[in-house]
Amino acid sequence: MRRFVQALALLLIGLLTAACNMSIQEIVDARQGSSASENIMVAAPQAQFIYSHAVW
Repeated sequence: MRRFVQALALLLIGLLTAACNMSIQEIVDARQGSSASENIMVAAPQAQFIYSHAVW
């Protein structure tokens, strides 16, 4: 149970970090004309990587 809570906490931290990076990236990309969906495609594997390492 404790490992699950730690994994959940790391996942939330990872998602928040990815969201912050994504919002910063959106500001940069808005000036360059890039779409937000591309940013999500970049952020999602980062969150999955953090989650997979948290569980194992």
